[in-house]
Amino acid sequence: FAFAKDNDVHSYKLANGLTIIVKENHRAPLIATELWYHVGSANEPQGITGISHVLEHMMFEGSLNYPNDTFSKMITQIGGQFNAETNTDYTYFYEETNA
Repeated sequence: FAFAKDNDVHSYKLANGLTIIVKENHRAPLIATELWYHVGSANEPQGITGISHVLEHMMFEGSLNYPNDTFSKMITQIGGQFNAETNTDYTYFYEETNA
């Protein structure tokens, strides 16, 4: 990472293959997380184009543990924001809030 000093970035690889990269930056009282998947519209099988973008939106629709708009309310009630993007080669999600 060109933006960081050698000791500013810590990278960890979990047993399931997930890579976690942590960069602390104390210039502002914020907490930000990003989750990147190396999968985008270029990986879609013929006949179901657009499925990456649909799945991106479904991530905000809730789950058994966090039904409906629970996630949205949790983030916005503490002044945070969130969003996601699907591109050709990746899909990512982010959340940001004051520390």
